Amino acid sequence: MTPNFITDNSYENIVYHWKTSVGEFIGVGKEAINQGEPVTWSAVENGEAVNTDEPIIINLAVVDSDSEIILAYNALTIILENGYYKVEK
Repeated sequence: MTPNFITDNSYENIVYHWKTSVGEFIGVGKEAINQGEPVTWSAVENGEAVNTDEPIIINLAVVDSDSEIILAYNALTIILENGYYKVEK
Protein backbone atom coordinates (compact mmCIF):
# COMPACT_ATOMS: atom_id res chain seq x y z
CA MET A 1 0.00 0.00 0.00
CA THR A 2 1.24 3.47 -0.86
CA PRO A 3 -0.05 6.58 0.91
CA ASN A 4 -1.08 9.66 -1.05
CA PHE A 5 -1.31 12.76 1.15
CA ILE A 6 -1.69 16.12 -0.57
CA THR A 7 -2.04 19.42 1.28
CA ASP A 8 -1.63 23.12 0.61
CA ASN A 9 -0.03 23.54 4.04
CA SER A 10 3.66 23.15 4.74
CA TYR A 11 4.76 20.61 7.35
CA GLU A 12 8.34 19.83 8.30
CA ASN A 13 7.96 16.40 9.91
CA ILE A 14 5.12 14.21 8.69
CA VAL A 15 4.95 10.56 9.68
CA TYR A 16 2.66 7.85 8.37
CA HIS A 17 1.41 5.53 11.11
CA TRP A 18 -0.02 2.23 9.84
CA LYS A 19 -1.79 -0.35 12.04
CA THR A 20 -3.44 -3.67 11.25
CA SER A 21 -5.87 -5.65 13.39
CA VAL A 22 -4.80 -8.99 11.87
CA GLY A 23 -1.68 -10.01 9.97
CA GLU A 24 1.50 -7.98 9.71
CA PHE A 25 3.29 -5.48 7.54
CA ILE A 26 6.22 -7.37 6.04
CA GLY A 27 9.43 -6.66 7.89
CA VAL A 28 7.93 -4.50 10.65
CA GLY A 29 4.99 -6.26 12.37
CA LYS A 30 1.50 -5.01 13.28
CA GLU A 31 2.50 -1.32 13.21
CA ALA A 32 4.63 0.61 10.75
CA ILE A 33 5.76 4.21 11.10
CA ASN A 34 7.55 5.80 8.17
CA GLN A 35 7.86 8.91 5.98
CA GLY A 36 5.45 7.74 3.28
CA GLU A 37 7.18 4.70 1.85
CA PRO A 38 4.94 1.86 0.65
CA VAL A 39 4.12 -0.95 3.08
CA THR A 40 3.10 -4.51 2.26
CA TRP A 41 0.51 -6.29 4.38
CA SER A 42 0.42 -10.06 4.70
CA ALA A 43 -1.95 -12.55 6.29
CA VAL A 44 0.88 -13.87 8.46
CA GLU A 45 1.53 -13.38 12.18
CA ASN A 46 4.62 -14.73 13.93
CA GLY A 47 5.54 -16.75 10.85
CA GLU A 48 2.17 -18.51 10.53
CA ALA A 49 -0.82 -17.86 8.27
CA VAL A 50 -3.73 -16.29 10.10
CA ASN A 51 -7.12 -17.94 10.10
CA THR A 52 -9.90 -15.49 10.85
CA ASP A 53 -13.48 -14.94 9.83
CA GLU A 54 -13.38 -11.43 11.29
CA PRO A 55 -12.87 -8.45 8.98
CA ILE A 56 -9.29 -7.17 8.93
CA ILE A 57 -8.95 -3.43 9.53
CA ILE A 58 -5.94 -1.46 8.31
CA ASN A 59 -5.64 2.11 9.59
CA LEU A 60 -3.42 4.90 8.36
CA ALA A 61 -2.94 8.17 10.23
CA VAL A 62 -0.87 10.98 8.74
CA VAL A 63 0.60 12.86 11.69
CA ASP A 64 2.53 16.11 12.08
CA SER A 65 5.17 14.75 14.45
CA ASP A 66 6.04 18.23 15.77
CA SER A 67 2.52 18.98 17.07
CA GLU A 68 1.26 15.35 17.12
CA ILE A 69 -1.87 16.51 15.28
CA ILE A 70 -3.50 13.96 12.97
CA LEU A 71 -3.63 15.62 9.55
CA ALA A 72 -5.49 12.81 7.79
CA TYR A 73 -6.91 9.40 8.64
CA ASN A 74 -8.23 6.52 6.57
CA ALA A 75 -9.05 2.88 7.08
CA LEU A 76 -9.83 -0.06 4.86
CA THR A 77 -11.46 -3.38 5.56
CA ILE A 78 -10.25 -6.66 4.11
CA ILE A 79 -12.48 -9.73 4.18
CA LEU A 80 -11.80 -13.35 3.31
CA GLU A 81 -14.27 -14.46 0.65
CA ASN A 82 -14.15 -17.88 -1.02
CA GLY A 83 -10.47 -18.29 -0.16
CA TYR A 84 -9.44 -14.85 -1.46
CA TYR A 85 -8.75 -11.61 0.39
CA LYS A 86 -10.93 -8.78 -0.85
CA VAL A 87 -10.98 -5.07 0.02
CA GLU A 88 -14.51 -4.22 1.07
CA LYS A 89 -16.01 -1.12 -0.53
